This record gives sequence, structure tokens and C-alpha cells, in this order.
Amino acid sequence: MAGSTQENGAIAGINVTPMVDILLVLLVIVFVTAQMTANEGVELDLPQAATAGEVQVVLSVVMPKDGPLQVNGTQLPEDDALLEQTRAQIAEHRDLSVLIAADGGTPHRRVLKVMDLLRQAGAQKIAFAAEPLEQKP
Repeated sequence: MAGSTQENGAIAGINVTPMVDILLVLLVIVFVTAQMTANEGVELDLPQAATAGEVQVVLSVVMPKDGPLQVNGTQLPEDDALLEQTRAQIAEHRDLSVLIAADGGTPHRRVLKVMDLLRQAGAQKIAFAAEPLEQKP
């Protein structure tokens, strides 16, 4: 019976068994479809690279406002010494990337001279280090 009645015809209780049966069937359907979706995975068209396993070599050039250049932590006596050191690094690693970390007060002329020396040495990938701006609330 759907519910029990008292002598005057009022329903005293509701049978929840059919509702529980329906919810259990829906739960089984969700589990089955979730399992089927998880097995398929997401289709991605990933790029292919011949050198995917190689480690990228970076030449770090630090340009303080006052003082000599620092290349990979070693101070150079003058900016022109960068040309020889970069050529030596490029001879070892063809795809050398150069990261320039210049102080904000470094003259623009000096930064351009260093970039020119790097290009003369054969560096193709040159990037600038920067700090993110602080976000104001």
C-alpha cells in the first residue's frame, strides 16, 4: 500500500521505499557514466619536440646600477669580456638562452651595449628578468 490509513480515512504515514529505489537507480547510473568518462580521458593535441628531454641552459647576466657585470655569478672586469664568454657558452650549447637582470637605475645605453654584445656573440634567445607589480586592493 502507498500509505496506511486510520479509521477516519486520513493518511498516517508515507511509504518512502519507492523514492529510495529511484534514488539508488539514479546513483548507480551516475557511477557507471562517471567511470566510463574517466576511462576515456580528455583528448589533447600535444605538440611534439625532438628535444623534449633536454635541459635548457640559461646564461644569467646581472647588470647592477654601479659595478661590473656578473655572468653566471662571476664578475667580469669589463662589459666587452661578455662577448668572449658568451661565444664560449654558445659553442657548448647551441640553444643557449640569455636572461638579463638589469637594475632599474642602469643606464639604457649600457643595457643596449650588452644586448648588442650578446647578439654579436650569436645569442638568439634573450629575455629580461622582472618582478611582478604589487596589486593594490
